[in-house]
Amino acid sequence: YNVLDSERDLLTVVRFWFLTAAVEGLLLLRDVIAEPTLRAEGTFDNPNMASCYLGMSMFLVLLPIFPSARMVKLALWAAVLCGMIATKSISALLASAVASTAVAAAYWFRAGVRMRVRLALVALVVLVTGGAMLGQVLGTHNFADRLPGSAEGRNVLWKAGMENFLAYPLGIGVGPAGFEHLQVVSGGSFEGTRRKELHSDYLSFMAERGIIGITGLFFFIAVVWLMLRRSARLARSHDQFLAVLGLSGMFIFALVDAVSHEV
Repeated sequence: YNVLDSERDLLTVVRFWFLTAAVEGLLLLRDVIAEPTLRAEGTFDNPNMASCYLGMSMFLVLLPIFPSARMVKLALWAAVLCGMIATKSISALLASAVASTAVAAAYWFRAGVRMRVRLALVALVVLVTGGAMLGQVLGTHNFADRLPGSAEGRNVLWKAGMENFLAYPLGIGVGPAGFEHLQVVSGGSFEGTRRKELHSDYLSFMAERGIIGITGLFFFIAVVWLMLRRSARLARSHDQFLAVLGLSGMFIFALVDAVSHEV
């Protein structure tokens, strides 16, 4: 960050980020095409890490990184999106849907009548296409069929984490990843195992960092939100406003994905 002297430097970094995310998306897509029953993870340790990275990266498409090559940028974005879907992460799909809806709504209120008509047509196409594909996508193995077991496992984990927090509500917690050494989880798909994480940023901050940690996290979230709000108000051009929307989409994605993952 400290060697970025200009907006040009910043855009160069973002270009390479977006290109890297597209390559990663193609690797993930290749893996799931080769073996449709698996959850693709690409070069990451697990599919959840990959889905979080690509889910946030997809909103970089709104930044002016390839102003004269829209079709190229669209193709790269499609690779990122398909890669995220290949991870079969329901949380990432939900987070990207919520963030995209919020970004589209923010743009709608600033757009003119003609642009609103275009947005409505695009939204209609997305809904029809997405609705037609959603059943087939969720019907693949290791996608929607994981939901009951995943929900049961998180219920057990979250209950254990909340019990540990309530036992010492005014403390400073056991430290990051300390839950693994604190309790053997009993019940659900995690029966008799030690879990390194609580599958929720908010709960992990409460159980592992205490009331000070979760308060600090909420202050951090508030600061970023205020920065984005101020940036949107100060945007003087269409490209600047789209860039703020892109960063806002990444921010909202992280907030939603953090409910069921530590991101």
